[in-house]
Amino acid sequence: MPVKRKSLLLALSFVLMLSAIAACAKPHIQQELPLSGENRSAASRPKVIMLLVDSLQSAAIDRLMQANKLPAIGFLIKNGVYKRDVI
Repeated sequence: MPVKRKSLLLALSFVLMLSAIAACAKPHIQQELPLSGENRSAASRPKVIMLLVDSLQSAAIDRLMQANKLPAIGFLIKNGVYKRDVI
């Protein structure tokens, strides 16, 4: 492949990547929905992060946690909810 073509493909890939990042960074407009019969604003609702790791068994997570190999996951478990055997 000629050098010009490689450079053009690299530049195009870079522009596409930046466009995707910019699209993800834009704030999304969310419709206000009543929650449990109340009309609460989005700012007052609790934030939820659901992390699902497919095909990773809880025994492996527990073993790695004991070896201090998963500090970020450990933080999430200590400050959230950890469900074993959700299969």
